[in-house]
Amino acid sequence: MDTDFFRAIYLAHMFDWTESIHNRLNWLFVTLDSDRDICTTESGYSPRLREQDISFEFRPEGLWIFNAKNVKPYIRDKIAVPFSACYIFDKGVRNCLKPSFRETTDLGRSFTDSEISAVVAEIKSTSAIGYAADGCGLQWVSYDDELSKLVHQGFKMWQESTQRLKQ
Repeated sequence: MDTDFFRAIYLAHMFDWTESIHNRLNWLFVTLDSDRDICTTESGYSPRLREQDISFEFRPEGLWIFNAKNVKPYIRDKIAVPFSACYIFDKGVRNCLKPSFRETTDLGRSFTDSEISAVVAEIKSTSAIGYAADGCGLQWVSYDDELSKLVHQGFKMWQESTQRLKQ
């Protein structure tokens, strides 16, 4: 298991960094912009997701984004927004029971040990390979080596570019 907290990083960053493997992933958004009742957002998001030719479904467990082969600006800018959370699945998984853990990083700190334990239990019970949440930093939990490697490489490149800007 890989877990980390990246201050000043958001889901949109992670979505960009993992683009090369989006063809093997499905994403289940369980919190959007602090709204944990995703189904109430369906009427607002569905027309725009269709316009963007994004494969998706709203289900009781949340908003599924299927096989996002390309980082669509709409997903990065309108779905993976601050104070959101998602589970990440291999593309063969297209449904699961509704996860009860849907926390974001509203408090600007890493998840506690008990929160990590809770999300790990949800990852295992849903067959997910990871969980990511933001708000005041990106909390990352993953059981997929390639996914973790891309997130850590992306963060390192982000740090280096930030350092260059400061010089």
